[in-house]
Formats: sequence, C-alpha cells, structure tokens
Amino acid sequence: MKDVAHRMARAFEKYGFFIFEGEELQTVQKVLEAAKLSETLRVARLGEVELDLKNVKLKASYYIVTLDLESCLEKCSDGECLRKCVNERKEAVSRSLRELEVPQEVSDLSELLKRLSSRE
Repeated sequence: MKDVAHRMARAFEKYGFFIFEGEELQTVQKVLEAAKLSETLRVARLGEVELDLKNVKLKASYYIVTLDLESCLEKCSDGECLRKCVNERKEAVSRSLRELEVPQEVSDLSELLKRLSSRE
C-alpha cells in the first residue's frame, strides 16, 4: 500500500492526477481512505483496453484519480489565481500521500502473538 501511495504522490506532484489498472482499485481506495482523501479526490473509470498479440489476449481496465477543482473554478476569476489554487491542491494531496502511515501487516500468527504479549 505504501508503494501505491508514493506513486500517487509523485503523479499528483507532476500531473495532478493518477492513472492505474483496475487490479489496484481496492488498494487505491484504501490509500485514499487512510489519507482521508476519499472525499477530496474523484475516481473515475477510463475504460478497457484489449490487445491480441498472436496467441495472447490481454485485457485491462484503467481508472483515474483526479483533483476536485470545482471550488478553485468558483473562487478564481483569472488564470493566475486558478494556477495557484491547483498547485496548492496538488501539493496538499501529495503531502498527505507521502505522510501516510501504513500499518504493517502481520504476516504470521506467531508475530501477532508476540506483539500482543509485549503490550502487557
């Protein structure tokens, strides 16, 4: 999950959006919820791609996460204000994604027991 959050942060810094495959949809949703960005950003389905390469058929769905810029459009009357508002939003989202604390998943029951016993 941390690697997806960092990829998203880099994409938002540079482009202001993040495109990903459908396989990552649940992970992206978890990242957005953990970073408290699920209400700030919009997720939309871009579509499917089908490729036939000789004997291999590839099919993938793609999604995009974008900034919600409606408030920027409402408050700004010129290009400079809009550019500043968009850049502030991009930086804030990127910072939230980079600072995301992802709980380490317990891979083994014995590790969980160790953690629980150390809390006593």
